Amino acid sequence: MKNNHPTIILNYVPGGCTGLFQPCDVRIQHLFKHSLKHSYHSDVVQELLEQLACKGSHFVVNKWIGIL
Repeated sequence: MKNNHPTIILNYVPGGCTGLFQPCDVRIQHLFKHSLKHSYHSDVVQELLEQLACKGSHFVVNKWIGIL
């Protein structure tokens, strides 16, 4: 690795230490991911409620997440 890519430095992170070495991944991005999941869940619930309001006998849940 050092011969082909001298600007890339690999470091071993011991188990349980991710929060110390990658605080953004653990704290800031966690909040963003939680917000995104909550928003997606709200959209799915709203879509199902609309289908129920139409009193159909067949319900479709789209699990595909579009490009952000």
